[in-house]
Amino acid sequence: MNASAHFNILVAEPDLPAREALSEVLSGLGASVHAAATGRRALDIARSVPIDAGIIDAAFADMTGLQLLAALRLVVRFPVMFVGGVTASKEARMAAADAGAWSWLPRPFEIEVARVTMRLFASLLRADEGSSESGVRRL
Repeated sequence: MNASAHFNILVAEPDLPAREALSEVLSGLGASVHAAATGRRALDIARSVPIDAGIIDAAFADMTGLQLLAALRLVVRFPVMFVGGVTASKEARMAAADAGAWSWLPRPFEIEVARVTMRLFASLLRADEGSSESGVRRL
């Protein structure tokens, strides 16, 4: 992302150091980051802020990442990257994809891998913004 692009990114991550690291990378790419430690807070943010994309963890104290993704899909639609354990099963990754996740970011993640992935995510958002009609972003 660059200074001319402005995107609102939801970072739903229960782990404070991971949430801060992702937020720092995204902010450094020019995004406005809206961070949440719980699924309920992430839903509240998504209902009140025009979110362009999200990064969602696989598990929260109040719900699973899949439950959050399903709840988000009822009220908003934006591309989501799912964060899960590096040892997550193929079935878990497929369930996230079936629920609408754009990609899987394995944990623990290296910050440079996250940065490159976020740049790709940002370039897809910029390309989508140019093709969207009436301000509605499509997957």
